[in-house]
Amino acid sequence: MPNSWRSLTETVVLGLVLGIILSALIFLVPPMITGGLVAFIAAIFIIPVVPGVVEFLSNKPNRFRREGDTERNYKLDNFGFFTFLQPGRVKMIERGDSFVRAIMDWDGKTFKGELPDNDLNRDQWTYWEVVNSGKNPDAHPLPFPLPKDEERQPLWLLYSPLSIFWWLWKRWVYAITGGVFTGIPPYQTVRTYPIERFKLLIGQNGETELRRVLDYSDHYRVAQFQFPTAVPRADTQDLIEVKWLVNQIARVVNPFMVAYNTDDDWTARYFAAIANAITNVSRSLPANELLASINIEASRVIGNRISQLANESVGGIEGIEGFGLRVERTEIIDVTPTDPVIARKLGDVAVAKVDCLAAEERAKGHAAPIREQGKALREYPEAAIIPQNEALVRTAAAAGDKAIVNIGGGRSVSAGEAALIKEIRETIESRRQAS
Repeated sequence: MPNSWRSLTETVVLGLVLGIILSALIFLVPPMITGGLVAFIAAIFIIPVVPGVVEFLSNKPNRFRREGDTERNYKLDNFGFFTFLQPGRVKMIERGDSFVRAIMDWDGKTFKGELPDNDLNRDQWTYWEVVNSGKNPDAHPLPFPLPKDEERQPLWLLYSPLSIFWWLWKRWVYAITGGVFTGIPPYQTVRTYPIERFKLLIGQNGETELRRVLDYSDHYRVAQFQFPTAVPRADTQDLIEVKWLVNQIARVVNPFMVAYNTDDDWTARYFAAIANAITNVSRSLPANELLASINIEASRVIGNRISQLANESVGGIEGIEGFGLRVERTEIIDVTPTDPVIARKLGDVAVAKVDCLAAEERAKGHAAPIREQGKALREYPEAAIIPQNEALVRTAAAAGDKAIVNIGGGRSVSAGEAALIKEIRETIESRRQAS
């Protein structure tokens, strides 16, 4: 069923169910407070329908950032009753400093702990690993409130009517606006954190530049994202210092680990792991193999090696898989010596190699006619007189009108006679080709 029809169907069903519950409450609640209850319920159902209300009441951590501002010199806005989810992103709901749950809305994906036939609890890291849902339902940001823990289910039954009503209301708002009710701030809000990242800018002439950006984020990207990284200096195998610029395609595998196992600064841990991987690869190769002009295949091999080392723990530095991320691909944008003099010398070596190859190819081209003539003379020895006479004719032409040249051991001819013989041969040859 298309998403639009599924959303419409869900809205209609929820409206009917809520109408039934509301009707039951009106008859069951004493008449004295019925009016106030009806007014309250009507208000919370009407508010989401008003355009812009849910949007205004949603969280926006960078609400006070000015356009084009790349510094984190503004106030964090942690206010919000609702939040909006994009596919491939996970947000963490916190009550005070305590984790409540993670929310995600991504087709084909769910949390490992929400798959059937597992005994994982919400306070375990493995529970929040993002996996393919397969034939099971996808993760929903507003799941049915029945506790998974069987020990808590009897207690939940005591207040289940209110819990179900509250859940239906949240699903009603979500179906109409797409906003997910996260709680009443500041009692319960979406987790926000400071983040340092870089934007890769490409100029009109193809030059690249990394621009540092400091701001706040309220999500973790479990879909692929780009993460440009620069390493200003790293030694090569021959002790030539180079600088790297790479663009990595990565994703969050376990948002719970990224949020609570990185001391609120996962980008710093990420930078350290990537720099460590690049430094190890750089030290294992000579500088001439790390020039920006390396071929595509070499770039792919080196990039794969960097990705592998970034994911794993190397030299006492924990790989990013240890705190919930994974590098899918590393694209090498540039590798350049930090010393411009060395860069020029390495460039001269590269040019010399190209000139050497060009000279070798030219020599092969010049030798080709000689090889063909030698092959013809081996097959027809009597034809040897032809190149000999042509050589004598060229000699006579170069010597001038007074030269006397001996052809084939016979009588001598002058340069004029030699030129005449050559002209006759060319005329015969041209007529032969024309016929």
